[in-house]
Amino acid sequence: MLTGDAWDILRRKASQNLDGLVGSPLTLLIPVGLAALTWILLRPERFGLGALRTAYRRSPYLVEWLISLGVLLAVAVPTNDTGWSIPPTVMLFSVPVLIAVAARSAAPPRSAPAPAPARPTAESPG
Repeated sequence: MLTGDAWDILRRKASQNLDGLVGSPLTLLIPVGLAALTWILLRPERFGLGALRTAYRRSPYLVEWLISLGVLLAVAVPTNDTGWSIPPTVMLFSVPVLIAVAARSAAPPRSAPAPAPARPTAESPG
């Protein structure tokens, strides 16, 4: 990069990513899947995922985590040699976490356990 060939490197990486995207018909589903997932995450009630909206309210860092994943994908896909293999990997790890968080926030809150009854002591007054 210091020798002035940064544009050649960026062109090569873009070409590799494009070749990887159109190299197989199945890889064309990745952008479609990402768009669908983004739409679902932005409008969870529309898809019957009210628990996800509840999770957003109960876990304020969840939205920030999702935004950071979006930024990661926006930067990693065009700049990495294996760019289009990154979104499925991110989904592989993040979707189960998202499901677990949504399921946990859909469950009713746990009540505090009842205090244990006082135990008699060996010493008796008297």
